[in-house]
Amino acid sequence: MKFDWPNSAKCAVALSFEFDAESVEWGYRQSVLGASGSDVGGFSPKFGVPRILELLDKYDVKGTFFVPGWDAEHYPDSIEEIAKARHEIAAHGYLHENFSELAPEEEGKIFEKSHKILAAVAGKPPRGFRAAAYGRPISPQTLSFCLDMGYIYDSSFMDDDELYQARIDGKLVNMLEIPWAWPLNDISFMSPPFSSGMALVLPQRKPQWILDLWKEEFDSLYEEVGFFNLVIHPRDMGRVSRTPILEGMLSIIKEYDVWFATYSQVAELCLKQLSR
Repeated sequence: MKFDWPNSAKCAVALSFEFDAESVEWGYRQSVLGASGSDVGGFSPKFGVPRILELLDKYDVKGTFFVPGWDAEHYPDSIEEIAKARHEIAAHGYLHENFSELAPEEEGKIFEKSHKILAAVAGKPPRGFRAAAYGRPISPQTLSFCLDMGYIYDSSFMDDDELYQARIDGKLVNMLEIPWAWPLNDISFMSPPFSSGMALVLPQRKPQWILDLWKEEFDSLYEEVGFFNLVIHPRDMGRVSRTPILEGMLSIIKEYDVWFATYSQVAELCLKQLSR
């Protein structure tokens, strides 16, 4: 379904950023230096996120930051800066859990714990969720927990290139699914996750190669779907040599008839139109 965007824009553009400090290393038990801040995850809050925020401010664009609860506990100042700049803070688990391996009670506790942490640090509760562990599936109860938390969207699936209304046990619910895709996820080309199998087939790519690909992807989605979203990791895109890729995309997209929005803004509008 195509939606009507504000000011009759032809396409909505939603940028998502996965905060992912050392919660990744702890969650996957792949720490090199003890997940101490000197590990690769420490780059995100120290350098990656500030560079991303500066770039978004330059282009006057608001994004959605998916933040693990563990990271919010350990880097509250960084989360507060994101919220202060009026970007959205969304839920991303606590420690990159594999929800499919957890009992419902344990999964529910993780949802509640992360929700409370983010609400306290950001100053308001999150309104959406994305599963944090690539290649590690969600459970049959995950979407129900999202609904229990009052979330109006989930962004854990890759089964469509269009937005659609979520279903739980076959029944439509008041929650939007915002799918993402590997070609529009920066780590596919910068540091492919072994858990997904991508690292076996995709070598790291040069910045211009990624920018050219994303431009082609945007052109197609702009014409055919009317919605474009990226999954960006400050621990990768925040590198000095990589940030120009995002700036290149922003400068390109700004030339088109688009509506830049956070995920919750997209969800609010779409759910309202779906309810007609």
